[in-house]
Amino acid sequence: MTPAASQALGFGGRLDPSILLACTDIEEEVVVGELRPDLLAATAAGVTVAIEVAYASFCGADKCLAYEQLKLPALEIDLRAFTSTAFDVAKVKHAILEDVAGKAWLWPENIEAEQPVDASAENTPTQRFLPEEIVTIRGRWISVKELPSGDIAIKAVRYDPDVVSVVRTVARAHFGRYREAYHNWVIPSFRAQAARLQLRAIASAG
Repeated sequence: MTPAASQALGFGGRLDPSILLACTDIEEEVVVGELRPDLLAATAAGVTVAIEVAYASFCGADKCLAYEQLKLPALEIDLRAFTSTAFDVAKVKHAILEDVAGKAWLWPENIEAEQPVDASAENTPTQRFLPEEIVTIRGRWISVKELPSGDIAIKAVRYDPDVVSVVRTVARAHFGRYREAYHNWVIPSFRAQAARLQLRAIASAG
């Protein structure tokens, strides 16, 4: 993976990041829209990535288009070299977790071209101020911040069990993942707007 792809998906500027080792959470066969990727991973930056493991068959154009419509980054890992007579667990583990070869993006197809990276920026500390929306539910504030990836992070600004429950329910309905370090839920970009609308609807109703 190139530095541009790494930056775009929140892995940082390393030349050879291990995709799966860079993830904080991985689930198997989670339904996303009409798709069911083999794995659904979340990076430390909160970016959601679908992972398809290819052995006997590979993803076709229709599936690539579906990922594009969802705006969900999707990675395919080619394991066809590991036949039943040449199956070495250690080598398969290395291929999945650490090897850059055999991995190809289903969407975006040309992430390097879409996300140019200024090499000098890696050595220049910057502070990002993320766009924030405040939704008021039952007199309590809920912070909705847009992340550089397009995902959103939502949290109750002050603890209230009822409001925390609302945040949790909305987040889970939109494939949200809880980040304990920040006490917030990260919702992938392809469900971000729907989650915003649901929070606003709850606020208006209540």
